[in-house]
Amino acid sequence: MGYAWGSADHSFADGVTGTPAPVPYGDSSPDGFLGGVHVGYNHQINQLVLGVEADIEYSDIDGAYEDWTDGTSSGATEINWRGSVRARLGYAMDRTLLYATGGVAFADVDYWGGPAGDQGNGYSDTRTGWTIGAGVEHAFTSNLTARLEYRYSDFGSVTGGLNPDYSDVDMTTDLDTHAVRVGISYKF
Repeated sequence: MGYAWGSADHSFADGVTGTPAPVPYGDSSPDGFLGGVHVGYNHQINQLVLGVEADIEYSDIDGAYEDWTDGTSSGATEINWRGSVRARLGYAMDRTLLYATGGVAFADVDYWGGPAGDQGNGYSDTRTGWTIGAGVEHAFTSNLTARLEYRYSDFGSVTGGLNPDYSDVDMTTDLDTHAVRVGISYKF
């Protein structure tokens, strides 16, 4: 389980010509809690630990903005679930492991936007990006470990129409997140 925060930059363009729309853009700054499960395999050679790990998490990460200046706009981002498949490289010191991790990240995201006060139009997309981070894991017994981990994830940009009411307007959203997690693992 953990907490995540990030940046979701929204910009708008005419869906037919691609011309930037005469409206402001904004950052919906999603944040919230996440929780899930992970599975992996580690191999230790002296103090060097090599591994692979996958996780899937339910998330309650969302955010919204409204801009009431000359050309009004609003945007919202909601991450429904996220996951990753990563490599791990660590250095074991007695019962404590310091490690780095990185790989492919996935997220199911809903994007909403439109004039300020109207966020009922948008699209959904399952994003693929990348993630990198570091952590510390401690073995309390030969089978039970606990960890603290930080990861940065970049899901890139996606563009979609603001359906159903503003199908002639495309909204592009660039999403990245930071997350701090605590976890417990059972080693078989």
